[in-house]
Amino acid sequence: MKKRVTALCLTAALVSGILAGCGGGAAKTTEAPAQTQAESAKEEGTQAEGAKAETPAAELPKVNVKIGYELNPGEPADLGANAVKTALESDGTANWEVVLYPSSQLGNKSNLIDQMLAGDSVVTVADGLYLSDFVPDFSILFGPFLFDTWDDAWATFETDWFESINAELETKGLKVIGADWIYGERYTMSSKPIHVPDDFKGTKISVNAFPIQIKTFSNMGAAPTPMALGDVYTGLQQGTIDGLENTFTTMYNNKFHEVCKYIVWDGMVKNISLWICGADFYNSLTAEQQEALINAMHEGAKANNEAVETTSEECLKLMKEAGVEVYELSDEELALWKEATSGVYTDPEVNGSWSTPDLYNVVRAAIGK
Repeated sequence: MKKRVTALCLTAALVSGILAGCGGGAAKTTEAPAQTQAESAKEEGTQAEGAKAETPAAELPKVNVKIGYELNPGEPADLGANAVKTALESDGTANWEVVLYPSSQLGNKSNLIDQMLAGDSVVTVADGLYLSDFVPDFSILFGPFLFDTWDDAWATFETDWFESINAELETKGLKVIGADWIYGERYTMSSKPIHVPDDFKGTKISVNAFPIQIKTFSNMGAAPTPMALGDVYTGLQQGTIDGLENTFTTMYNNKFHEVCKYIVWDGMVKNISLWICGADFYNSLTAEQQEALINAMHEGAKANNEAVETTSEECLKLMKEAGVEVYELSDEELALWKEATSGVYTDPEVNGSWSTPDLYNVVRAAIGK
């Protein structure tokens, strides 16, 4: 079992599906006045038998779906995509044919978005930061300590606010069809111990090039340094940066533990994967097919989330065995982190782009916080 989990860990997250077709209606019949009771009974029996029979797959409209993603075979998201494929291809609303394209075989994310906007039946995975280029409100999903639990995150996607930004995204040609996929909880890894915000002073931390992440670390006194993931190892090795933030799985698979020996268990961001397709494609489906698609995405999320939990635990264990020290914050220290980062949500460079006023409090109130 350990070998299997370690293999998952080694392939998981080097950076964390499917679609539906057409349906049919039931035929309506009426009894002719000249029929005898016997003939009528016989016909009704035949109709009842026919109603029980499933429509042969050959008679259902064929729907070809391409699911493309940058993650590799065996990673949690790939396992989830396979579960989506299985769920759709066993569904009776269409003759589904779902083809998976891991490892960017169908193109990078920008290529896939272009295909979606052109009307192709393509599905891929994104997150709040990526989608904020289309609808800025999405970026709050990467805000520090926005969610206390994963259940808080799932509750967010049932709110009127999320429905409204997804509707706005549809006007840009895209639609979120899966929002309960865990990418992972993100932690800070550094070349020196960090326990409280003051420890960040003078520390260069690799971040995504989005204001909400840049402001999160600058508010704690760090020097946030936007950098591509592929450059982080060399940056740590050469001292260009002193740390990074990411999931345990990403840290381990990129071997950051070889050159960076301290992790603080801050969990500032609960990183959710958002699966999307083209709005035109989604709206071409019947209501039954749309429901089948959404349900298949939920099945995929179950497989993905289970694998994420397993690989995350194993990757953390392997990093500890390699000499990485993990520091768990006390309640008092965690409160200092939350206080230091709270100003992010009122920073004009961050909330100035949001269309929803006082967005942080809107989201927190919507989930009962």
